[in-house]
Amino acid sequence: MRRVQRAGKLLWILSLPLLVYLLSMDLVFLGWELAGHEVRAGSELMLTAAGAAAASLPLGFWYWQERKGKFRETERKTGGLRLAVCSVIAGAGICLFLNGVLCLLPLSPEGYHRVSRVLYQPPLTMQLICMGLVIPAGEELVFRGLGYARIRSEFSAREAMVVSALWFGLYHGNLLQGIYAGLVGLLAAAFYEAGGFGACWMFHGAANVTAIFGTLLFGEESFRMPAEWKLASVVLGGGLLLFCIKIRRDGEKT
Repeated sequence: MRRVQRAGKLLWILSLPLLVYLLSMDLVFLGWELAGHEVRAGSELMLTAAGAAAASLPLGFWYWQERKGKFRETERKTGGLRLAVCSVIAGAGICLFLNGVLCLLPLSPEGYHRVSRVLYQPPLTMQLICMGLVIPAGEELVFRGLGYARIRSEFSAREAMVVSALWFGLYHGNLLQGIYAGLVGLLAAAFYEAGGFGACWMFHGAANVTAIFGTLLFGEESFRMPAEWKLASVVLGGGLLLFCIKIRRDGEKT
């Protein structure tokens, strides 16, 4: 019975911020259609970012309130510039590493292609603003600022990281992106634990920006690029992650 109660509480902790986020998104898309516009691939990213921005207002206020209340974060050193640099490097590294690994695995890219047609069709500047800044802010408020932080107040850091990462992966809706997002979510939670919302936001944004430029370079057919390029992506991404670990360890020694 106690496990059932804990599971129910956990589901409630996770669901409510996501429901606010999805409702804001639906209202933006509905308003666009009621204004007589058609939702097309070229406008879908912009509308998604508008929904994320609209959701970030109540979610940001909610997060700020809970930081002062019973879900208040434990005191931590933010790490300043060192942690900010580490967040960006790790974001680029995890994107390269995971994309290289997933491209080498025998997984169907169909779900990825459906999403990429929406994400990578608008102009580059819009992609960078929407996917590098606005959407990561909304998602990090949902899954780390309000999701992970609230789970962390009830469970251990390890349990909270795993559960929030699984929730983030499931949210993305297809196997390939789910695996990618779940593993990114683990590191995002670790950066939240180390430096709060700003660190995980920069990490998430850097991963997305790296994916944008990777798609610009290789196109949507990255799964068909030569195996040597896939291995190079794994090695380069892994190297950046190791470099990030070294930066963090050097910072802890000083």
